[in-house]
Amino acid sequence: MGADMMCVIEVSTSDTGFLHAEGVRSVVEGTIYVPREPMFQHVMGKGHFENVLPPPKYSCRGFPKNLGFQFVEHQGLIVSDHPPEEVKGRCGNKCPRVVTPDELATWLPYAGTSGVHRIENPESYYQNLEGDEYLIIDPGNLCPSWLMRSEILEAAAHGGYELTLKHEDPNIAHFASIVQWMCSLEEVYDAKSVRMIFWFDSVPDKVIGL
Repeated sequence: MGADMMCVIEVSTSDTGFLHAEGVRSVVEGTIYVPREPMFQHVMGKGHFENVLPPPKYSCRGFPKNLGFQFVEHQGLIVSDHPPEEVKGRCGNKCPRVVTPDELATWLPYAGTSGVHRIENPESYYQNLEGDEYLIIDPGNLCPSWLMRSEILEAAAHGGYELTLKHEDPNIAHFASIVQWMCSLEEVYDAKSVRMIFWFDSVPDKVIGL
């Protein structure tokens, strides 16, 4: 496919699942390695790739609301005209990268994408942002979506793939092991409180929409 798929597994420790950012956490710092595999054209969602048959079961959802703090720390950007040192001084050592609006404008449209994911509740992550500053997810994270474990299994099966640890394709077996990890986490938190967020780090082959 010409691009690496990146993913993060998030859990919610709240009784309300992912309705609020509070209690949402990534189970690892950073991202989880996923080998390249054509199967992901079915998992990523409708509208991304040409000539995918059968058409993917689920539409692309973009990044979810109420992302965990660790995800925002690693994948977020603060857009500000203030000096980065000043912003980091206000927001602390977990502050993500700071860019100016002019810098951001030079990145867009990024390989065809027309916008960025702007976080609607930035105060849930950094309480000391100024009124003209805002928080986004890095626009270099392309074709984002998210699914619960049951939906991943349904999307793969819809495309003719069975996610098993014994699969003859080692890349599919590798991904199946990650999904199996989600199953274990569901026993701790419950099925509505475990999700996978995924995206590509560059433009995949045959992409038609980002």
